[in-house]
Amino acid sequence: MDADNQLLERYARDGSEPAFRELVERHINLVYSAALRESNASLAEDVTQAVFSELARHAAKLVGHPALAGWLYTCVRRKTANVWRAEGRRKRREQEAFLMNELVGSDPADQLWQEVRPVLDDVMHDLKEEDRTVVVLRFFEGRNHKEIGSALGLSENTARMRVERSLEKLRSLLARRGVKSTASTLAAVLTSGAVLTAPSALASAVATSALATVSASGSPTFALAKTLGITKTQFVVTGALVVLVGVFIVGNQLRSKRAGTESANQTQLPGADASGTADTEAQVTLATAASLSMNTATPL
Repeated sequence: MDADNQLLERYARDGSEPAFRELVERHINLVYSAALRESNASLAEDVTQAVFSELARHAAKLVGHPALAGWLYTCVRRKTANVWRAEGRRKRREQEAFLMNELVGSDPADQLWQEVRPVLDDVMHDLKEEDRTVVVLRFFEGRNHKEIGSALGLSENTARMRVERSLEKLRSLLARRGVKSTASTLAAVLTSGAVLTAPSALASAVATSALATVSASGSPTFALAKTLGITKTQFVVTGALVVLVGVFIVGNQLRSKRAGTESANQTQLPGADASGTADTEAQVTLATAASLSMNTATPL
């Protein structure tokens, strides 16, 4: 399976729609679930669309990003920041938590998730980026420690320790919000509840719309490639024309020389011999010029 940055590079370099669609399919649930927690069901799809449109526009800049999932998760917050004011969001979530707690069963994990859900994304964004990224990779996307280490350039053991450290930081931040849990219980709750399945048709619709948006606005990457292609063509055509003009001039000069030679040697040499010598010189020169023209016109 191709890595995220390989798919992103193919899209940024070649405009590969299949590569971009695979990225959307791979991360749609993560983005949609975060958007759903940040907003509501009717707005979550719009936020998801905006996030992947942002990815399409900045694909070239993100090719070297070590963990695309972390960037996408953070982008959700940016896209919803102007929609909900902090006070309104807090009141809405407090009310939602109260209503959900009224309905929750006796399962401690279910009860913990209802407490975590309203404040999860606020607390996640209180983490440093490196801690937030490993939490997203491990508990939101289900990556194992080896995969996390590969993505971040760490050994498997170092990745495991970083995950444990980041999870403990998250648990401590939640505790300040009144959400008490153990690290193992929190890990299980995040793994089972943080990412939901997006509507089945959403990934295709999002990819199509994002690609159309970039196509309509014009991608700098593709515009540069087109410009280079046109410039190369113009260079080849111009070079070929220069060579052809040179051939024409040389031909005229040879014909003039031949005429002078025939006139000067008319009484000394047979006309056919002088003419034949000049014709041979002209043929050799024209053949050389034609070969040069073909080499100049070869695409770069």
